[in-house]
Amino acid sequence: NAMLDKILETPLTIVEAPMGYGKTTAVREYLKTSGAFTLWDTLDSDSVDGFWQGLTRLIGQVNPECAQKLSQLGFPGALMFMDDALALIETAMFPDRTVLVIDDYHLLLSEEVDRFIEQLVKAEISNLHIVIISRVNFGEQVTELVLKGYCSLIGRHCFELSQTETVEYYKKCGVRLSPQEAKLVHSYTEGWISALYLCLLSYLQDGRIEKQESLHELIGKVIYNNFPADLKDFLLTICIFDKFTFEQAQMMWPGVDIEAILSRLTKRNAFITLDHSMQTYQAHNIFSSYLREIFARKSLQEQQTAWHKAGQWYMAAGDYLRAMAFFHKAGDPDSLLGALEKEKGLRLTGES
Repeated sequence: NAMLDKILETPLTIVEAPMGYGKTTAVREYLKTSGAFTLWDTLDSDSVDGFWQGLTRLIGQVNPECAQKLSQLGFPGALMFMDDALALIETAMFPDRTVLVIDDYHLLLSEEVDRFIEQLVKAEISNLHIVIISRVNFGEQVTELVLKGYCSLIGRHCFELSQTETVEYYKKCGVRLSPQEAKLVHSYTEGWISALYLCLLSYLQDGRIEKQESLHELIGKVIYNNFPADLKDFLLTICIFDKFTFEQAQMMWPGVDIEAILSRLTKRNAFITLDHSMQTYQAHNIFSSYLREIFARKSLQEQQTAWHKAGQWYMAAGDYLRAMAFFHKAGDPDSLLGALEKEKGLRLTGES
């Protein structure tokens, strides 16, 4: 929390750690009580246009006119348009203590977007603080940004529990580790909170600390294999989304009591959570990767059916870029072209 306090002290905060270290959870929980006005975007692809569309949509919550002009301008890949974009963003008039969060930034791997973020930070736009959450290092100029006071960096070491902290964590969960068990758990997990949590569940289930071949094997043993068949089937359908709403779940899995299913899922483990402010459900990245590994082993027809339904959802929601991506996966060129025409229409009218 002391490190996270720097979010409101510097123009840019970079939170870097591998998957499952609690980056997103830490930032989200901190911002809930910070009094900050939060704008949050979770990336789901390497699309620069998708990044720009998400950014303009968020700015639209503050200044719709500014967002429309940014959408018409398009991402300023050429340096000659960078100043125009920055000048527009400066007119947005962000509320006091505004925090713009870009989660899963590692999916972009775009030097152009890195450069844009760097210039946006150096512009020191009033009231705007940016948080980048990523599994990999951000850009090439981080050292310079830190030295000049533009940026604070929160790395994986801030998220790792020591052996002493591991013992305390388990004690708070009702488990007292012997010195030998504590040493084994810490050497196995290296203080990685997701692995510690799964080992805790395994201990509560079996009464002993036991190494698994992989984290996915541990997830299967203590989480997935304990679900009844209906919950397993639901999870293998909804896992294609990074996050989803109640309505999305209903469309993807019609004819069942979705409210009851979601209630059972969120109450039984910490890997499916409900964001009450956004009314969206989200599976933890580690759990999602496990489910998608199983989904990838399903028949192509089953996968395409799920992808096509997802495309239809995004079409109805007006998110044509995501719709095109899912229709492409589903092998449905006609629906893809329909989404493309809708997207072109948006660009012509300047809507975001």
